[in-house]
Amino acid sequence: MNSSNHEHVAARRVRLFARMLSSFAVLVAFTLPTQAHAASRAPSPALHGVVKDSSGAGLPNVQVIVTVLGRVARTDADGRFSFVGLPAGTYHLRSLLIGHAPGHADVVIPTSGGDVNVAITMVATPMRLSSVQVTATPIASDPRDVAQSTTELSGQALSRQLGATIAQTLTSEPGMSMRFNGPAATAPIIRGLQGERILVLQDGDRTADLSSAAPDHGVSMDPLTAERIEVVRGPASLLYGNAALGGVVNVIYNDIPSTNPTRVDGYYAGQ
Repeated sequence: MNSSNHEHVAARRVRLFARMLSSFAVLVAFTLPTQAHAASRAPSPALHGVVKDSSGAGLPNVQVIVTVLGRVARTDADGRFSFVGLPAGTYHLRSLLIGHAPGHADVVIPTSGGDVNVAITMVATPMRLSSVQVTATPIASDPRDVAQSTTELSGQALSRQLGATIAQTLTSEPGMSMRFNGPAATAPIIRGLQGERILVLQDGDRTADLSSAAPDHGVSMDPLTAERIEVVRGPASLLYGNAALGGVVNVIYNDIPSTNPTRVDGYYAGQ
């Protein structure tokens, strides 16, 4: 009986040990992947940098961009910036500041180790802003809403109507005629108005001749070399001032090209 009890106790101990061993194996099996996953999610080193000018002084308020990720940081008063949590890999940094040429730097973030430091140097450069045109009106309305009656002659239409003077070129246009005081002393008449009531411009500027004040003087512009002639009649002409009551004639030349030529171009003509 005692021998049977001893065998029963020994069997229970064996079964208990086997259960404990099985539980330990299951615990190890769950713990190892968790630890491996935690190790794989360990934070990568941080990126610290400074942006300086050509003299070595820190530049504040510089916009630093990680181009691949689109993350942005701004430098402090000493020109320093930081990025935390960047995945391991190679990145290109770009720095932007008005009045300086863009700065560039390439950095490598390792999977482990100490923080990464980088320095970016930016060179001051002159900048040219686009022009801003400001137009004022006596009332709060868009000047483009004013009734306009315009005529434009360019290209083949200008070549077909080309005359010896600007006035002769425009005589066939509706509402226009010519003041004649000799072959050269001519001036345009718009809807019966002439002289000081007609404003004649060359490339948007006054011609500064005596054609409006003296009838024996003509408009000092040759239509042969004109690229385009614009005529403004009606209320819209008042946008050019009180001296344009009758209308505006604007002769546009191409003496100074506004674009880079892409091919050889030219013309010839005679009178």
